[in-house]
This record gives sequence, structure tokens and C-alpha cells, in this order.
Amino acid sequence: MTVAAERVGFDVRLRQAPGRDGTLVGTVQMHADRRGVDLLDLAVGLGKSPWRLARVTPPPSVSWNSEQIATTPVTFTGGAGDDERIGVSGVWRRDGKGALRVTATHVFLETLQGAFDRPARFGGVLDLDATVRGTRDQPIVTGTVSVTEGRVERVTYEKLAGRVDYAGDVFDIDVRLDQKPGVWLTA
Repeated sequence: MTVAAERVGFDVRLRQAPGRDGTLVGTVQMHADRRGVDLLDLAVGLGKSPWRLARVTPPPSVSWNSEQIATTPVTFTGGAGDDERIGVSGVWRRDGKGALRVTATHVFLETLQGAFDRPARFGGVLDLDATVRGTRDQPIVTGTVSVTEGRVERVTYEKLAGRVDYAGDVFDIDVRLDQKPGVWLTA
């Protein structure tokens, strides 16, 4: 870790077991006067899957107080051509009145599962747009999800798409699974 004025650099390596490791490398600009940081550079490694903070001007900012954590849009890119994207923005409030938006665009499920150095059980390309509200004890999640060119173990499908909501320990699901043209199932 390095500290120069209000700029903090870090390089953290974690290992749970052989093949299960992670890294967190980056630089943040601290703002003690307003309890916040600007994310100048950040790379998150899950196993062999690196994700890098997309550079924007001004840099993404995260702030906090006793009632909330807020973030301007933060986007991570990954994949061979940095064409996989995961984003987070919004406010998570202790009283449940805030909302965080979580997006995933063109994310290969195999990439996410590759963090655990074992064969990927699920495959396909994920697109997700979800909103997380509520409290830590009573989360509320609403969103749309799509997985194309998917598979579970060795069973393949063309597309799984629909809406999934979660509140009060109950899922509300409205999805369609297309196996091949003319063969589909809804739930």
C-alpha cells in the first residue's frame, strides 16, 4: 500500500486454496472532508478473470455516511476484447429508500465461473438490468435477464430471457426458454 497526500495505491492478493485466488489493484483519491473516494484505477481479478475499471472523466466516485453508500456510474470491462461490461450506480440506503442499478452486458458466464478454477457448469452470454432496493434484511430486486447460446452442463439452449423479481423471500419469475426454433417453454 502507498499513501501520498490523499492518494492511496494498493495491491492486494488473496488466496483461499490453490486455484481459488483473487487480486485487487488500484489507486483512489480520498476525500475525508466528504467521506468519499474517486476511483482513479481499479482492477479486480477473480481467478484467471481480470476486470478493469473503465476510464471516464471525471472518475467514478463512491461516498458514504451513516445512512447510505452512493456511487456514480462505475463500469468494469473484461473479456478478450474488453467487450464484457458490468456496471453499478445509485444509492443503497439503510432505510430502504435508495436504489442501486446493476447491469451486465455481453458477459460470458464461463468467465465468471472461471474464478473458481473448476469446469463451468453454466454457459452462455449474459445481459442483465436489475435494480436493488429495500434494506439489507429485506432486499427487493427487480430486473430483466437474458442468456443467449446457453447451456447447463452439456444441455444447450438458444435463449433464456425474461423478468425476475425478488421480495419478501419470494421470487416472481416470468421467463421463456428457447431450445431451438419452434421449441420453447415458458415459466
